Amino acid sequence: MNNTQSDALLDWLASVLDDNQDIPLADNLDEAFIGITEDTPPRAVYDAQKVISILIRDGMTYDEAQEFYSFNIAGAHIGPQTPIFINRYPEA
Repeated sequence: MNNTQSDALLDWLASVLDDNQDIPLADNLDEAFIGITEDTPPRAVYDAQKVISILIRDGMTYDEAQEFYSFNIAGAHIGPQTPIFINRYPEA
């Protein structure tokens, strides 16, 4: 991830959220960001497999990445705007 990606994501969020809305984002996972939910309050949505790929790219083994993801990312609860992590249907 680079600053341009992060800036682009923040710019996009500013354009789709109301002025009084804020949305918590997962740290260093912009590449896995898919979008936001339509519910109130909105929640960030991430691709779970891309998250694991990022963790592996950053130096973890597959097993370490799976465990870290399960306990520290997907398992974290920060309230009603906790991000959602999904397993995407594979494209043909």
